[in-house]
Amino acid sequence: FLYLNDAETLIVKIMPGPTYETATRELVHIVRMKVEVMGLRRGLCDVGSATYSGAASQKEADSAIRPTALRPLETDWPTVVFECGVSESLQRLRTDSNWWLANSAHDIKIVLLIAVNKLQRKIHLEQWEDLTVPNPHITRNNPNPLLIRPTKVNEINLDGGTITGTPLMLPFAKIFLRPAGPGEGDIVLSAQDL
Repeated sequence: FLYLNDAETLIVKIMPGPTYETATRELVHIVRMKVEVMGLRRGLCDVGSATYSGAASQKEADSAIRPTALRPLETDWPTVVFECGVSESLQRLRTDSNWWLANSAHDIKIVLLIAVNKLQRKIHLEQWEDLTVPNPHITRNNPNPLLIRPTKVNEINLDGGTITGTPLMLPFAKIFLRPAGPGEGDIVLSAQDL
């Protein structure tokens, strides 16, 4: 859901069945399995669909995870958010991604979007992150040569038995907020994983 404080308006996203819940849960499960192989079983907290407050609104993710060591409090923002919807709502999912990245003051590092088309047996994944990019509109009022912009860094399509765009690579440092140690590394989801 999304709650707009000033307008006192609640926008509810109704998931049209267990397929969408399963898609989110499976992706979170795969990520957690990869983390466990690194010996970090308790390194991530699955905060599920907890509600977070932005400047003028509140939002609930389909699922989210945060590192337990560096963000131990219930009120801490997650580092990875998962949002799922039907393929027709991809633009809405992208809007959700922007909300998470902006309202967390860039505390959220990765947003994974999952668009499911059950009838056509297709799944579309997008990975969004805040990236520092050149400012195309430098002015006296905005002299900074760089700005932070939500950017799609990967796109994967699962169409029946065909998968394009893999692997899905989640940078360790963005998830755990620290460099990888021995036996640790980026979380890589191959076509076989997906």
